[in-house]
Amino acid sequence: MIIKSGLDDEQFPESLTCHSILELPLYSTKEIMRERLTKALESKGGFRA
Repeated sequence: MIIKSGLDDEQFPESLTCHSILELPLYSTKEIMRERLTKALESKGGFRA
């Protein structure tokens, strides 16, 4: 597991589709995680490349 420092609540999830990996930051609440995942899935540029 990789632990990133900083404001994880502001980060979007990252995906590595060639390896079927979804990396989620350590969000402070489930609600923030749900909001970030939903926004990433709804927008064309939500996931970081």
